[in-house]
Amino acid sequence: MKNVKKMTILSIVLLFTLLIVGNTYSETELTEEYQQDLFDKLNHLRGQGPRPVSLENLERPICGTSIAFEAFINRDRLSGAYKTSAAMQGRDTTLNFSYESPAGHFLIHYATDGFNAVYEPTLDTLAGGDGVPDYVNKVGEIADSVWAYEIGELGFPAPPRDDFYPDGSGLDSTYDIYIKGLGSAYYGATYSEMIVDAQSATSVMVLDNNYNFPPYNEYDGDPRDFNRRLDAVRVTVAHEFFHAIHFGMDWTEWEGSDAMQARIYWWEMSAVWMEEMMYDDVNDYYGYLPSFFNYPWVGLRNFNTSAYPLALHPYGAAVFPIFLTERWGDPTIVRKIWEQCRDLGVGPQFGEAVDNVVNEVSGGTHGLAGALREFSVWNMFTGTRANRAPAGIGYSEKEFYPIIPDDAMFAFDNYPLHMSNSAVLDSFGTKLPECYASNIIKLENIYSIPDSLGLYFYSTASYSIDDWNISLIGLPIDDNADAIVQMNRYEGNPLDPYVVTDTDELFEVMVVITPVIIEINPIISYSQRFDYAFFVLDSVDNINQTVNYMSKVYPNPCDPAHLCETIKFEIEKSFVDTFNDPATLTITILNPAGEKIRTLFYDFENPSNSDEPGISHDFTKIFTAGWDLKNESGYDVASGVYMAYWQLKFTESSMDAPMTFKSKFAVIR
Repeated sequence: MKNVKKMTILSIVLLFTLLIVGNTYSETELTEEYQQDLFDKLNHLRGQGPRPVSLENLERPICGTSIAFEAFINRDRLSGAYKTSAAMQGRDTTLNFSYESPAGHFLIHYATDGFNAVYEPTLDTLAGGDGVPDYVNKVGEIADSVWAYEIGELGFPAPPRDDFYPDGSGLDSTYDIYIKGLGSAYYGATYSEMIVDAQSATSVMVLDNNYNFPPYNEYDGDPRDFNRRLDAVRVTVAHEFFHAIHFGMDWTEWEGSDAMQARIYWWEMSAVWMEEMMYDDVNDYYGYLPSFFNYPWVGLRNFNTSAYPLALHPYGAAVFPIFLTERWGDPTIVRKIWEQCRDLGVGPQFGEAVDNVVNEVSGGTHGLAGALREFSVWNMFTGTRANRAPAGIGYSEKEFYPIIPDDAMFAFDNYPLHMSNSAVLDSFGTKLPECYASNIIKLENIYSIPDSLGLYFYSTASYSIDDWNISLIGLPIDDNADAIVQMNRYEGNPLDPYVVTDTDELFEVMVVITPVIIEINPIISYSQRFDYAFFVLDSVDNINQTVNYMSKVYPNPCDPAHLCETIKFEIEKSFVDTFNDPATLTITILNPAGEKIRTLFYDFENPSNSDEPGISHDFTKIFTAGWDLKNESGYDVASGVYMAYWQLKFTESSMDAPMTFKSKFAVIR
């Protein structure tokens, strides 16, 4: 046992750090409400205050690194007591004992009495009774094994040493771990301390002193209790030491804005991945998975520890690096992505880094879009659906993962089906997919379709999308048969259907739709939702029938006696824009005798050439042609069933003939 040999002259270290960090966010003033909440979270993390209101619904403990890091990057903007609180980083000079780990990599600081006393402080049976509590001995042993695995086996670089600190600080080359009583919301935390260069920083780690919460205190008083609590130590050290590596490799790999939160989603999902890599049998991350699988429309970039019920989502998203590792059988793939994040330079590089590495490990067959395409399909085969996975698809522990629930999908059972952009927006609302997330459309009672099914998709997203993935999963009526999986990249032509054959043998088809943007663009928020339209036909033979489902006539019937003065013809302009080609639309109206009585014309490229009256349009969504129920001579038409012939012509399209289709409607006088 050693006396405390590492003391920190905080004023010197913090002054040096602030000089280097500068005024990163000085342009934005922090609100009093934000500063108070951050202050409360920091106090709770340190075990010095109650769980704050913003964390009161947290279902299970999480990592405190994001809170400590948020204080670190914002502390030059904090004021008064808030600034003082942020300056109190992870080191604690009140802990009066320290112990160097057997391999000499770590110096562990601890106490044997008071609030910070380690679990069973008088239990001293290890190392021949060396005067060090067994809990501390085991922390040192675990930490050394984590170092050996993460650095020695996986090849990550060691965290920066702190022995270069200003003279008089008394620091050395070992990495510091502080064991303290933490608030109930946290397993541990890694505190950034001093900037080394533009992308590297030193850090210290803080662990809980007893992990007195479920499931790690389930054997309280039982001899098994000690090892069960050490399971919590194992996954926490694996997780937090990986954060120490993150700080050393690229502490700038995070997203943020004037909203003041540092979104370290890649840090957390990869740190939980490291827990599973190192301690496969503990499976602590199972507790986070419902927050991921229950919300498939929430993207991998989403990170908000105060947004319930999604606070645990970044931790459940560990399935993404697990997928990458298992899909390509490469345990170093996460290291390669972190190296890319570093090598691509300061700032968030997650999308491009994954794209580059997946391209490398797949031999050029996949990038980020291809990885997400398969990832979204793997996520469909978990829990009770795991046994339907075709060969080569699905996690090694898929049967233990939660299943995506039915209420997270959008179900339909009547065909043909047309879901326009506006219908999708109205029906799906806030559940439209974020980037790196999915919508799941469940087509039920497929066996009622006699031959084949055609799914037509077209993008109407307001922002540029690099890729859309459209995957179809057919579940046979035979419960013992594997699912039929069709994974597709959307090529941009809404008239090319995704075809499902032998529908009479299928119970349902699940359509998985995933938008992908590779470059992290601050203009496109992580919470931006992307809209689209689709339709499903029970026949794929008639292209004109296909287009007909992109148009609408209403009201039908039209009764002038009840204030119906205009028949409206709608077609989604975003569908026309998909062809990147100037187009015209002609609508010819025939009376019940088959005689032409009126023609409406619209020129998409030159709206001024269009017929009046009755022509209107919304350039972003819908084109509407209105018919005032009068013939060419201006007289009211009689009651009867009328026919409208639509002709959509593309002047430079590869299509030889215009698209033509018809609609039937009634006028009642």
